[in-house]
Amino acid sequence: MQESREERRRREDENEVLDAALALFVAQGYHGTSMQQIADKASFSVGKIYKLFPSKDDLFRCLQERGMHELRAVFESGTASDAQPLEILLATLKTAFDFAFGKRDIIRIQVLERLGRPQDAAQSITDMFRDHTREVLDRAIVAGQLRPLDTELLSTMIVGAGSALVDRLAANEDLDPYAEIPERIMDLMIRPHQVRREEP
Repeated sequence: MQESREERRRREDENEVLDAALALFVAQGYHGTSMQQIADKASFSVGKIYKLFPSKDDLFRCLQERGMHELRAVFESGTASDAQPLEILLATLKTAFDFAFGKRDIIRIQVLERLGRPQDAAQSITDMFRDHTREVLDRAIVAGQLRPLDTELLSTMIVGAGSALVDRLAANEDLDPYAEIPERIMDLMIRPHQVRREEP
């Protein structure tokens, strides 16, 4: 179904407001930013802002949702790969941490101002990442790359550790504090379960 001109204009307005809000949240914090300041930065009236977003909380949740949609698209494109499962898993980890690095500003706001992650999403980033990871681990077992193991438990551990690291490193000013994490997760949590050539 084709988007109408009015719907397209509304979406463009929403994105302008979200971009303005994110810039202000990063510069002066979520709690230190008013809807009036967001309206001024986006060059809209406050009334128009409230027509698009009923509250600042709603606006922030839309920012979070926008990031989730982007990550979902990344995961869906990576699942279709013909590579070996463990190569897909490493690529997925690298993609996820690259994504987190790119979204470090909004993660920093969530962590420092204790805003949390979106609760009302159809599927949270954590659930999506865990399900994708479990699927790839199951494929690795079928392909003979991993010994049989509890993939639900292992995927939960991987995602839990990754999420905690993302939150902890969000405020880090290093160029890329996440760069080494995918290989470390593989070394600590995946490679010990790999089937070696001498194994039957």
